[in-house]
Amino acid sequence: MTLTDRLTLMYLRLRNRTAELDEKALLIALFVLAAVVGLSPLGQAIAAKFQQMAAQLGS
Repeated sequence: MTLTDRLTLMYLRLRNRTAELDEKALLIALFVLAAVVGLSPLGQAIAAKFQQMAAQLGS
C-alpha cells in the first residue's frame, strides 16, 4: 500500500466519523427540541396549579 493510499484511507475514515458525529448532534438537538415542546404544557399546568393553591391559601 502506497503512502497516497494510506492517506486516502485515513481521510475517508475521518470523514466518516465526522458524518457520524454530525448525525448524533442532529439527533440530540431533535430530542432536546421534542422535550422542550413536550414539557412546556406541563410546566404551564404546574404553574397554574401553584397559583390556584396560592389563591386558596390567601383567601
